[in-house]
Amino acid sequence: MSNQKTKKDFWLEMSIREIWTQSHFAILAYRNIVAGLNTDAVFSSIESFLSHTANVSKILQSKYDKDDKTSVVVNNVLGVATNHVVCSRDLRDKLEHYYNPLKDWINLYGTNINVYDNNIGPKSAINQNNSLLVRHYDKDTKMFTFIDQDYDLGLLEKGVIEINKIADNWVIQNT
Repeated sequence: MSNQKTKKDFWLEMSIREIWTQSHFAILAYRNIVAGLNTDAVFSSIESFLSHTANVSKILQSKYDKDDKTSVVVNNVLGVATNHVVCSRDLRDKLEHYYNPLKDWINLYGTNINVYDNNIGPKSAINQNNSLLVRHYDKDTKMFTFIDQDYDLGLLEKGVIEINKIADNWVIQNT
């Protein structure tokens, strides 16, 4: 009897290792957000955090053979629910297709507006009447506003840490 891994098993292992790597990078990026060295560093780190988190989400929802209805999905192997905060596609899709939600917002509210981008602090400090908050981060609440919609980065970071631990434990137990 051979102990050699199948291609599917090897793919699964490498996918879970990549989940660990991407979640680790997301955690590092989040630390840079919290450090808040300067505005550019904060927003660059937010983008990095969200990009790595999106990669985790994509890998969690992948399967070896996309055309095979019985093929194992990575999140099922790890026991991560499809409604886990990291698996949400709302913010990921909004960031990847920035132009669409921006067009929708402009079509809804028009062009005679104040635009706020790359702001840090409480939202209450900004006159939000007739305004578009493109990117805003409140370091006290950990809320990231993107095109006037709020996302809890603190909650997302907790989800990333949880998945990082799950992936780490899986690799330890299965390799």
